[in-house]
Amino acid sequence: MKHHYINNNTLYNEVKASLLNGKPSPMLSQMFIEMVDNILRDKRFNKFRNYDKDDIKQECLLRCLTVYVKYDLNHHNAFAYFTQVILNRAIDTIKLFDKTANFVDITKFYDL
Repeated sequence: MKHHYINNNTLYNEVKASLLNGKPSPMLSQMFIEMVDNILRDKRFNKFRNYDKDDIKQECLLRCLTVYVKYDLNHHNAFAYFTQVILNRAIDTIKLFDKTANFVDITKFYDL
């Protein structure tokens, strides 16, 4: 049987159950991982090296796990909400990489 991508209703129900439980379920965490992996496969993120993508992935997962408690259950489109959370965090992380890339690594000038 072919594996289907995350269903909005399943994601919403998992977020709701996790909010009632007080902690993210393993299923919710797995859904976030799958969403982040699929979003980072987009061509916009192809120019980054693997370790940069790992950093971006970690930042996105951390953001999802910290903001899911703020999700308003009156809005039933959890998929769109977390997709936007992931995209915004990925872009913010890339901007941070661009800012810090201009700094010189002083360790190459000294015997450290």
